Amino acid sequence: MGVTIRDVAHRAGVSTATVSRIMSGASTSRPATVAAVRAAVEELDYRPSSIARSLKTRMTKTLGLIVTDVHNPFFPELVAAVEVAAWERGFRIILCNGARDPRREADYLALLQDGRVDGLIVAAGHLTDGYAAQLARAAVPVVIVNSGRADLGVPTIVSDNRAGGRLAAEHLLGLGHTHLAVVTGPIEAADSMDRVRGALDALASAGIGRDEVPVVLGFGVPGAGGQSVGELLAERPDITALICYNDVTAIEVLRALRAIGRRVPEEISVVGFDDIDAAAWVEPPLTTVIQQKREMGYWAVRRLVESIARPAVGGGRAERVVLSVSLCVRGSTGPAPSNAGRAISAVPHVGDPARHRERLHRHAARPGPDGAIVAVDAASAGWSYVDFAAYRLRPGQPASRPADDRERLVLVLEGRATVRAGDHDFGVVGSRETVFDGPPPPVVLVAPGLPVKVVAETDALVVIASAPAGPVGRTAYVAPDEILVEVRGAGQTERRIHHLLPPAAEAGRLIAFEVFTPGGNWSSYPPHKHDTEDPPREARLEELYFYRFAKPQGFAFQRVYTPDRSLDEVMAPGDGDVVLVPAGYHPVGAPAGYDCYYLNVMAGPNRAWHFTVDPDHAWLMNWDPAAPQASDPEEASR
Repeated sequence: MGVTIRDVAHRAGVSTATVSRIMSGASTSRPATVAAVRAAVEELDYRPSSIARSLKTRMTKTLGLIVTDVHNPFFPELVAAVEVAAWERGFRIILCNGARDPRREADYLALLQDGRVDGLIVAAGHLTDGYAAQLARAAVPVVIVNSGRADLGVPTIVSDNRAGGRLAAEHLLGLGHTHLAVVTGPIEAADSMDRVRGALDALASAGIGRDEVPVVLGFGVPGAGGQSVGELLAERPDITALICYNDVTAIEVLRALRAIGRRVPEEISVVGFDDIDAAAWVEPPLTTVIQQKREMGYWAVRRLVESIARPAVGGGRAERVVLSVSLCVRGSTGPAPSNAGRAISAVPHVGDPARHRERLHRHAARPGPDGAIVAVDAASAGWSYVDFAAYRLRPGQPASRPADDRERLVLVLEGRATVRAGDHDFGVVGSRETVFDGPPPPVVLVAPGLPVKVVAETDALVVIASAPAGPVGRTAYVAPDEILVEVRGAGQTERRIHHLLPPAAEAGRLIAFEVFTPGGNWSSYPPHKHDTEDPPREARLEELYFYRFAKPQGFAFQRVYTPDRSLDEVMAPGDGDVVLVPAGYHPVGAPAGYDCYYLNVMAGPNRAWHFTVDPDHAWLMNWDPAAPQASDPEEASR
């Protein structure tokens, strides 16, 4: 037999009643007696019997927790919150997995009551009438989490699922999507139907009728979501956005879209619901509606412990709490493609390198009637954010853009020109004859909703770039002396950088730099990438390089490659050319004798510049070009 309270009393030389009082904290014994009892407890490694204690106090200090399906990542995160909250209050948890089987859930309910738990938390998206009736008759206090039923006469906590569906739809409408579909959960689940209703509410407010919005079943048997979405897009290739029942469904949909060659978010956007941990780790990271899982768990435990402690006051009260939801925007959503409805992807197949090069390398041409020498729009680039045009203007020749919902950047890189944006007249803008003359150019930033007109005063090289409106709309002039000039790198990696519109600047989405790389040197080096929205590790940015050379016959080499080498191209841009970087690493090398200039314009879903260095070349971060060369790159990095 184990150590008993009698053994402790005998060792300490006191009665069992004294030991019991001291162990419960109710004793008024002398300090020497308390010390003797505690020493005996420690020496004998005595553990009071929880069964005996519960018989005396009528409490087991244990809570039961039944969840619908422990394989759904939403529930383990909720369980973790419940367990922490219970532990803080001196309770333990017995966890039961209902496995979406009402009979199993009912059996666990009976088992937990027989095992004398003090209270019960049931986390279930759907409760059958029979199960609900059994809960209503439970012999212990009950709290319901994540169920829409309000007829049980017990405390309940849920998320505002209808508002969540509305948030998801409003986000996609704000990005220009008008052809949407809903991938729903089980029909019997109240939260699923509420999310559908919320999405349809928002779409109806935008003039999109219910009959224009397909609703397909995407939950249940693994793979069902993917299959239904594939069939939907075969019938409706115009769909550009999908609102999913939860994150598990959305991840299933991402896999299905990848299998049929549809790019997310360039061709189709996807929104989930729950914000499970995996939502930030899938590729691309998932835009999702956030449920307050931690608050759900904490509230359920607090409310249950209140009912246990004061059953006459708290028990049986049909309190219902509805938690607010919010939207976390990540990389799975972007502006609606301008070629919505095309069934063929704008991205060339991996096995067609010539088409890759054609898409990524845009050669400069003679000035057209409007003066343009190179132009890139988001649709032809196969991406979502950056539009760009460079103009060679003669004196008096204009270049203009109409008012729309895009933020614009206007740069007079060479020569001088007048710049107007709506009622804003910036006068004559320009600070150098060529980009190699030294000082940065003035920067004109134009908020969405304003037309832009540029008229050359002299021969001028003008750039107008744009991106969809961001959270900040600002029209401003930044003088050359306000722009940071930085020398970065050393030896063969030294270059000069002009921070025209850096990430810290007050702007919507656009980011811009000028980089001057001496002949024989490297820049955008070591190779790095920023094609995944995973803050703070990495931010997803589309990037464009516009090249000039001190000698017109100059050229550079630029490689663009992804980690899996599904994209791996080397280009030799010349004077006035543009290279697009939709994804992957993208170092630049300038041949000896040909000093290189490029203008970087970037934009993405959020205005931040975080990048990941190619691990194969990360040792270069600590490389000292003046030091003796090491044969082992790892040795060189130490």
